[in-house]
Amino acid sequence: MTKLILAVLLFSSASLMAASNVQRVSNDTISIDGAYSQKTMTQSERMRNLRTKLEKRTEQVLKKKIEQLRFQQELELSKKIQKAFTEKMSRLDQAFAEDEYEDSSAL
Repeated sequence: MTKLILAVLLFSSASLMAASNVQRVSNDTISIDGAYSQKTMTQSERMRNLRTKLEKRTEQVLKKKIEQLRFQQELELSKKIQKAFTEKMSRLDQAFAEDEYEDSSAL
């Protein structure tokens, strides 16, 4: 009987030790002096950070280029509008001048 109890105790203690290994908690001490070493980055983390920086820089360059193109197109459009307005005003001036000439010659 004691052998049976001893076997059960050994079996249960072995299963408890196996369960305690799974639930082990890391209790690293924290330096209160303020000196700590930063975790080194892995190659994949460095590549991810580099890719993120490059994407941001590319986005900024694209936004700047789009803004330059928009500004150039607005300048061209304003020149076209100004030219059309000037031509229209000169035609109106000519029409008024012809009307005044006809009115003065009719008298």
